[in-house]
Amino acid sequence: MDKVDLHAPDINFKVTSKIINKCLKSNWVSTDGNLVNEFEKRISKFTGAKYTIACNSGTSALHVALRLAGVSNEDEVIVPTLTFVAPVNSIIYNNASPVFMDCDDHYNLDITKTINFLNKETFFKNKFTFNKKTKKRIKAILPVNVWGNALRLDDLKFICDQKNIKIIEDASEAFGTFLKQKKRKIHVGLCGLAGCLSFNANKIITSGGGGAIITNNKKVAMKALFLTKQAKENSVEYIHSEIGYNYRLTNLSAALGMSELGQIKERLLNKKKLYEIYKKKISPIKGLKVADVPNFANNNYWMNLLIINNKYHLNKKSLIKKFLKKKILVRPVWKPNHLQKPFLKYQRYKISKANKLYKTSICIPSGPTIKNNQIKKIFDVLINK
Repeated sequence: MDKVDLHAPDINFKVTSKIINKCLKSNWVSTDGNLVNEFEKRISKFTGAKYTIACNSGTSALHVALRLAGVSNEDEVIVPTLTFVAPVNSIIYNNASPVFMDCDDHYNLDITKTINFLNKETFFKNKFTFNKKTKKRIKAILPVNVWGNALRLDDLKFICDQKNIKIIEDASEAFGTFLKQKKRKIHVGLCGLAGCLSFNANKIITSGGGGAIITNNKKVAMKALFLTKQAKENSVEYIHSEIGYNYRLTNLSAALGMSELGQIKERLLNKKKLYEIYKKKISPIKGLKVADVPNFANNNYWMNLLIINNKYHLNKKSLIKKFLKKKILVRPVWKPNHLQKPFLKYQRYKISKANKLYKTSICIPSGPTIKNNQIKKIFDVLINK
């Protein structure tokens, strides 16, 4: 019985082998190759960002972006609890502490609760915002575009500008998601100081591993490039003025990323079609629904979420077990980070929705390689008792 992957890559071997062979023949497979520069230019062109700095992972991009926001020892960063662990870890990499916030109906940061927290639980002193409870400086907010869903940040940004709090967007899952702004579109990740992308194997396009920082701020871009290249002041004599990182994308990874970028428009269309098929076929099933996406954006539909209520004949755990028995690779939503062992000591604020969605949501196959017979197999599991 063939398995149905959750989100396997769809690599065009003909196109990919051609560009990778070119890379191999150049004998430049590590960092700083021409393909890295070209990949960055194409990401900038697609997203509309003025600058792109390619990194070896989305996590490294987050680590550096938070440092560029000035996050350091004893600072705090507000972050949603319902997210992959990488943004939380990146806060701690910068010797800061997370403050966990609830999510909204789209699994994204609850903007209303975040603004309430800033208005009621903080004070402003010496040009910075401090947490009343911990007395620590809140230096940044790290919203995450979960499942590729856009997040409207206008109201939050207005407050953050007043309170000198930087916004770093984790758009790791949202490459290809654009906010609708009157007559123009804005790619997520460009609403704050910087945004971070991921090109991991399970993302909408992949470079095997890899990520990027996108920004419209030249100073941020130049410092990001400097830090990801080991903070090297002099490349001949190896002079370093501060601590840097070996975080640049390799030329070989960029080659794969370049081949993937050529498929992005077609892939976005196919992802939307799959979402619409799921919505149409699952909505009549009592007790089940596919999670909605925000209507104020063109989303990339990276991952489809199945929400179960008590009218369905199985609970989340039992349904996952049934899927896996049929070799259909589904998975639960991440356990909220405020409940995870390494983070129990950190502050959380009025979290309720995240706990509910964690208990009732399942990630279902959403990859670009999914076939009609596999979709039928998924529905057969849902319908048959």
